[in-house]
Formats: sequence, C-alpha cells, structure tokens
Amino acid sequence: MFLYSHEAYEGEYSSPLQRVYELSWKALTRDFLDRKDERLLREISSILSQLASVRLEDLKDSLFDYRRPVGILLGAYALRDNLDQWLKEWLNEVFQIIIRLCEDNQIGELVGASFLVAKCVLKDSEKTDKVKRIMTCIADEIFGYKNAGYMHHDMLNDLLNIAFFSALANNGLCVEILSRLRNNDQLVEYLTCDLETLAMLLFCVSWLALNGKDTQLKEWGKEKRGELGNKLCNGLREFNLDEQIKHYIKPIDLFSEHQGSVKFKEEDEGLDVFHPNLLSKVILALVESGFDRPYALSKYERDVYQQIKGEIKGYKRVRKLELCVLFALSGLTIPLMYYALVLTGFLSFNIIWILTPLFLFTFTLLYPIWKTGKITFEDLKNLLNEMKKTIIGR
Repeated sequence: MFLYSHEAYEGEYSSPLQRVYELSWKALTRDFLDRKDERLLREISSILSQLASVRLEDLKDSLFDYRRPVGILLGAYALRDNLDQWLKEWLNEVFQIIIRLCEDNQIGELVGASFLVAKCVLKDSEKTDKVKRIMTCIADEIFGYKNAGYMHHDMLNDLLNIAFFSALANNGLCVEILSRLRNNDQLVEYLTCDLETLAMLLFCVSWLALNGKDTQLKEWGKEKRGELGNKLCNGLREFNLDEQIKHYIKPIDLFSEHQGSVKFKEEDEGLDVFHPNLLSKVILALVESGFDRPYALSKYERDVYQQIKGEIKGYKRVRKLELCVLFALSGLTIPLMYYALVLTGFLSFNIIWILTPLFLFTFTLLYPIWKTGKITFEDLKNLLNEMKKTIIGR
C-alpha cells in the first residue's frame, strides 16, 4: 500500500514567477533525456528576463513559496549553455537571497536545486561548499533520529531531494547518503512507501549502480534498482499515474534515425494534474534505471547502443592508453636499432645528432594522441618544422 502526499496540482499561472516552476521541471526532464525544446527554453528565458527587471527587494518578498526560487534555479540550469552574461550576473545576486532561504527553511528541494546551480551553472566553489554544508547538516539531523517511524514525511522528502540533486550534479554526497541508508533498513522501508521519495531513491541507486566506486555499495545499488523499479511501476498503476506519464511525455524511439522527440502536453482532459516535480522525478528514475521499456532505453543502454551502432558503421574506438603504449614502444626501436648497428660496426657515432632528435620528436607526438586520440596533419607539420630547425641549428 502506497502513501501519496500530494494533492492534485492545478498549476499557478497568475504570474511568471509562479509559472516558471512547472516549465523548469519540464525543461529539466527534457534536458536529461537530451531532447531540448527550444520553444520551452525561450519561454523560460523570457520569464527570467522579466524577473530580472524587478527590484531585488520586491522579488525577495515574492519568494515565500519555495517552488518559486526552485523554478528560477532549474530554469537557469536548463539554460546553462545559453545563459546571457547579464542574466548570470542577476542570478548571482538572487542566489544570495536564495542561500539565506536555504539556511532559514532547509527545504530539501530548494537546497538541492541551489547546489545543482552553484556547481553546474555559477561554478562557484565558495557557494557550492556553503550549500553543501547545509545539505550535510540536514542529512546528519535526519540520520540522527533513532526511530524512522517518528520522522515527519517532509524530513524524508528533504533527505531524498538532497541525494537526488547530488546525483544529478555527479557529487559524492549522494554516495554518502546511500551508504548510510544501506545500513538502515527501517528508514529505506519508510522511503519506499511514498511515490516521490521512492522515485528519487530509485534514481539514486540506479546512478550508484552505474557510477559507484565501492564494489559492495555498487552491488547493493544494482540489487535495489530491480526491487525499487518494480515497486515504483506497481505504484504508478495503483494511482493511474502510468497513463498520466504517457500524456506528460510521449514514448521515445531510440532506434529511429532522428532518435524520436519528446513532447509534453500542457492540458489533459479527464486526468488529475499531478505536481510536475513528481512526474519529472518518476520519469528520470524510470529512464536512469531502465524501467521505462519498451518506451526507451536506459541512459547506460543507450550509450552501449550508440557504440555498437558506430562499430557497425566501421568506426572503431581505440583506447588512448593502449595507443600511447604502442607508439612509445615503436619510438624505442629507433635508438635500440641505432646502438645495435653501432656496436656491430655498421654505423658510427657521427649520426647520433640525427637519430636522437628523431627519437625525441617521436615522443612529442604522444601529446596530441592523448589529447585528441589522433595525429592531425597540423601536428605532423609542426613536428617536421621543429626537426628542421633542430638539424639546421646544429
């Protein structure tokens, strides 16, 4: 039996500040699926531009609902590759207000979204560390409870939001949280009784199963991925959310030439409209874990498919380390052959000034190989010019 803590979400469209929350969660989902919607991004950019024209003091008074600053943050994250410099400067100013909100309220979704933006958009280590300290304090406080049954649902939601956004940002805090959860079966059980926390936990263990370094913890992630994935699918059917998701995002055909396209539907008649953050987290969890088949492959399976597809087309990947070792061994044959011929009397030491530079310049080609995986015509041209200067200089 599942708990479901959300009531139907009717959406807030009375102001751009309210609407950006739903749009940004949709944009985040599409970004994760590599299906960016330019129209949607333009709309988010327009809203952020409108907000940037508002005095900071006036804007500060409007951020009492945590969803509003979360919408700003996720909107900035969706636009991170095309964020105008003046908008980034404005975001830096707004971020100071948001950090204070994080310290005062310690709401997991707000703190997690702040961490994602500080690390991946602003790329400010000081802000990132500051938000991470808040996240760590929240996690420590929650794990400090002796009995999970006495925890309020919001506390569990905060914990999983922190882990969820840490995984999105490829940060090790997610691993730390999962490592502590692994030793607390009671807490894990409570987390799987709610659809939103279950979806976030599935996303995190799936991320761990693909990116973890600790073998035992990684194996635990793989085991939990299957268990939690089945449970989430059952929960979606119980609340008829599987139909909602089909309308929220269309199936993706990864085997088509154009890789399909993701389309969202703004209004769905006859269906309750659930919170966009729940729908997005469910979709991200299903994609990361691979439980969305037959609609799509998991991200890991898609990477494997792309490599196989490349092999079929005749493209063969060569690992840089192997290429460098082979190239270095080939270079070593030059002095070895030279000294062997000198010792047998076939050559004199007078030509050492020719072969030694040749040997040294051979190793200079290792840099472009390591950097780009290949030697370009420009690399060879530069090498010949350097050899020419060295020989003429002598």
